[in-house]
Amino acid sequence: MKLHLLISVACLSVVSVAWAGTYAPVGDPGEFAESVNWCQLAPVNCTATRPTPSAWVSTPSGKTGLAGLFYDSNSFSLTNDGFGMGLINSFYSTSTVVLDDVAATFTNPTNGAGAYIEAGNVGDVYVSVYLFNDVYNILTGWSWAMNFNGTPGEKLFVGAVSSDLEVAGVIFDVSDATTGNTVPFSMGTLEFDQVPEPGSIALVAPMLLGLGVMLRKRARKS
Repeated sequence: MKLHLLISVACLSVVSVAWAGTYAPVGDPGEFAESVNWCQLAPVNCTATRPTPSAWVSTPSGKTGLAGLFYDSNSFSLTNDGFGMGLINSFYSTSTVVLDDVAATFTNPTNGAGAYIEAGNVGDVYVSVYLFNDVYNILTGWSWAMNFNGTPGEKLFVGAVSSDLEVAGVIFDVSDATTGNTVPFSMGTLEFDQVPEPGSIALVAPMLLGLGVMLRKRARKS
């Protein structure tokens, strides 16, 4: 009975840690294992007009999802940044130029995502990332202050992570730091599936190791 109780308590402790979701911003793309270069949507010259949403496949594991504009179902333009990275542009033209946010969704939930963002204007802006779950509730959002000076290929990587595998999608937005209005921008390579840091693994490992030792002792006695 004591052993069964200990197992239950240990398992409950691990589960309770997972349920208490915590969130953090990420500015380092190296923290993520999966990558999506949007040039895959237009293999010739990495330039095209694509429907919203468009399907993508990640490297190296071949995971899947959709990408495009967030609020509107209009087609989006895909361009090359000149350095081999595909860009999904946040704006499209009807009779006027319309601005939107850019989003990506995941076939299977992940623990976080980020992307390289390139602003379409020069000056001070806020670059924001939002994670949402499978019912489109926002889980967390983070913003970075950035001054884009017009250097070709200039980008900022922004991302966020959750302690749980609950992220169904990610939204990116860029707004003018003075007016707060959305400005044109482009989403570059998407990164997702954060690799757990050694420290976070170390928090749970001793508990599971101790549980394994006790189970072996129990097996020897029986």
